[in-house]
Order: sequence, then C-alpha cells, then structure tokens
Amino acid sequence: MKVIDYEKTRGYFQIQYLDDNKPIVGSINVDNTSMKLEAIVTKLIINNCENDIVTIDEKDLQFKIIAKDIEIIYKDVIEYDFFESFNLYNEREAGIKSKYVNVSERGSYNGDNILFQFYYKNAEVNEKGTASYVLKNIFEKSPRISDENSPKGYFNEFDILCRTFKTNFLAKYEIDIEGKAICCIPQKNKHGININKLIIEEVTKRDVRSDMSDIFEVEDYNSIKDKTVILISGIISDEQEIIRYRNKLIDAGAKSVIMYAFAKASVKL
Repeated sequence: MKVIDYEKTRGYFQIQYLDDNKPIVGSINVDNTSMKLEAIVTKLIINNCENDIVTIDEKDLQFKIIAKDIEIIYKDVIEYDFFESFNLYNEREAGIKSKYVNVSERGSYNGDNILFQFYYKNAEVNEKGTASYVLKNIFEKSPRISDENSPKGYFNEFDILCRTFKTNFLAKYEIDIEGKAICCIPQKNKHGININKLIIEEVTKRDVRSDMSDIFEVEDYNSIKDKTVILISGIISDEQEIIRYRNKLIDAGAKSVIMYAFAKASVKL
C-alpha cells in the first residue's frame, strides 16, 4: 500500500478560517519559517484539496483551502505495517475528537464513541494503492466488476475491507457476533449496491439488514430488542447521521449500539 510521506511532502498554501476574513499564506517543509508538521492544520491541508472546507473537530473550527501548490510524496509500505503504524497520526494532529476511536490505536471505547478504520483524504483519492483510492473505488463501484489493472482481475479492495472488518475490528475488540444484531446504514452507490452490507455478509455469513426503515415496525422489535447492535457505516464525514440511526435503534429497543465506520473524513463528502 502507499502512504503520504509527510516529511518529504512540500509546498505552499493559502487558507482562511470561516470566522476570520484574513487569509493565511504559508508553506510546509520548505524552510525554517514553514508550518510545523505537529501543527493541527498541517496534515489537514496536505490531506485535502483546493476549495475544500476542512473541519478541525477538537476545536470546532473550519477553514477553507483557498489555494494549494504542494507536491505530495508517497512511500510504499506493506499492508501489515500500514495497519500497525502508518494509518495512524496523533489525534491532536488529526484534529479528531475523542468521540472517534481509530481501531488501529485500540483506544478506549464506550457507547458514545465511533470506531473507524481509515482516514479518508481527498488529496490521495486518485493515487492507486492508497487507502483513500481503495475506499473511493469500493464504495463507488461494484466489487464484482472486472478490473484489468488488478493482479487478480477483479477489485481486491473488497477483500481488503473484509479483512479489516474481521481482524481490525471484530477480532481486535473481541466482539462476538453471536447474539448480536447487525445493521448497515442504507448507503447505496451509483450501481444501487450497499457495499457495507456485502462486506458484512461476506465476513459473518449472515444476512444483514440494510433498509432500516422497517426495523421499527412492531413485528420487527424482536430482531433488536434487548440486544447489542453493531451499526456499520462507510465513509463518515459527519457523525450526526450515524448517531441519528444509533438513537433510532435505542428507541426501538436495542440494549446498546456499537458504531463502526470504515473511514473518517475531515471534509463533507
């Protein structure tokens, strides 16, 4: 897999905070006056694109990337190393609130936290081999469509997400799916396919409810009543949607809800 080499990526930018009329011009890795990599906004600028409005969650601030002339440098890492280290960057640097827990960090979890696997970065979606490229492909296309660029002749992105759900979420958090209900937020791609549903059914070998509109009928209460429900989302850029569905499940009788998203984005998608 490929990851951004933040130490070698360099260039110039212009941003503006939405609550301030004064633009800020700066650079990254250019000279001694450049913004430090430890600054909260540095990697958010690198990770996103011109005209993106980026949210710094921990400060409830937003800024717009007005201009960006940054050469992004990538480096290759093996998949194991990616999940163990390269998918991480300090929560303070990422601007991620404690309500989000990156599963690679094996952080503390409670019913209000949202577990997620990847950071989705707009700036790398067109770079083959990156996590964002994998996510864009799998959630926009059908995993069964032939891909001549894949060594196996089909999208191996599907396999990657199946493995991450099984080993980096269920196994790492020691979640036994027996006796638990599994629901997917109804997110369909342009082919009308709910990729979340396909992934979970492949891993668990169980039918997964993805149309949540009918689970609140009286005759369906038994499917979730007094049970722990695993609620799955794809790429999440606003926690309100998954929390809204979590609350509906609780109101419908669920004992508790474990919220999981395959990726967290810092911009609205």
